Amino acid sequence: MREWIERSFRNRIFFTVLLVALVPLLLCDVLMTQVMIARSERALSLEAQEETAALGERFDELLGESANTVREIAESTVTRSALRRGGSDSRTLYQLLHRDTVALRAYADFEVYGADGTCLYTTAADKSASRRSTDWGVLNAARTAETTVLRAENEGLSGACTVRSYGGEILGYALFHMDGTGLSALFAPLLRPSDDILLVDPTWRMVYSSQSVHAEETLSSLRAQLLESGRLTGGQADCGYYVRAGESTGFSLILQQPRTYTAQAIRSIYLTAGVMGFLCLALCLAAAWMLSRHLSEPVGELDSAMRRVEGGDYDVHIESTRRDEMGRLAASFDRMTDEYRQNLARSVQRERELNETRLRMLQSQLNPHFLYNTLDCMKWLGVTGGVPQVAELAADLAALLRAGISGSERITLEQELELVSRY
Repeated sequence: MREWIERSFRNRIFFTVLLVALVPLLLCDVLMTQVMIARSERALSLEAQEETAALGERFDELLGESANTVREIAESTVTRSALRRGGSDSRTLYQLLHRDTVALRAYADFEVYGADGTCLYTTAADKSASRRSTDWGVLNAARTAETTVLRAENEGLSGACTVRSYGGEILGYALFHMDGTGLSALFAPLLRPSDDILLVDPTWRMVYSSQSVHAEETLSSLRAQLLESGRLTGGQADCGYYVRAGESTGFSLILQQPRTYTAQAIRSIYLTAGVMGFLCLALCLAAAWMLSRHLSEPVGELDSAMRRVEGGDYDVHIESTRRDEMGRLAASFDRMTDEYRQNLARSVQRERELNETRLRMLQSQLNPHFLYNTLDCMKWLGVTGGVPQVAELAADLAALLRAGISGSERITLEQELELVSRY
């Protein structure tokens, strides 16, 4: 890969443009998707925790008020008197029940049972006298307890307290019962329309659910998760679960909240991000290829032209219509080759002229040499022929000719006088 990148200027441009354009885009695509999902889930989790805390506080508050009311009814002299006399003070007891439970009757029904488990008094308008067993259930648990006992039963929640005489004899039981209607009235104002609430007892059996269907399946799945891993991960992939356990009552609230991004929505987001990333990759590849080609073509032409010049072809000319730096560089290359070609022609011309000059100089050096030889021959012909005047004349002429072409700018006075005499 590195060798491929370093092999060509075009490859380096292509790879650099691709990295600069694609990497930040893909990082932003992935990071923005992750950050968006994470922030949304965190905000939803905080809202769910606040909602669960508010529901738990309201539930604990109502249970505490109901338990205190039941205990006050059980400890009331009116209740003891009515149970001891077999119902002769029923009017007074009903007044007590309605007065002490006025703020709680929207959520729970309050009842007074005899020692045998027969319902003698109730605040429920549509409820006839019923009977509860004292051998099991909430009444049996209340027989041995000092305070109000809470139990999940009859598709709801009950709390009972024993009514005893001053001597410790069991006269009856005071009880409150919250059914689904009362619990709905309790939770509905604090519950968002998209959320559901599950109320379970200390053994994680269903007490109440705002779900219309699949409540038992959801609870079974949650119980299995707790038994397997010791922590709650969720009964459904598209929902989050938040648990608030009551320390004093033992009852737990489970808030089921739909996730902002379901598994299908997250898959769609990732699929969209992947498609967008692929399109961005294709676009960046095309843009990087076009840009690298646009920038590298004039560089390639210039490189090819320089190789031809190195090979001796000085008639190279780059045709370019670009007006940018590459166009100016091509024009400069053309001017450089033109000047180089002209300088080469001038150098050849100067070399030719220099050779001709050298030839002429040799010729000028040869001509006097032959002239001296001729004069010397004339001198010796005059001597041998007995004509001394001709020999002397030839010798004087040769001395004058040699002094004239010697090129010396300065001579001595003696030499000058000699030349005059020869002349």
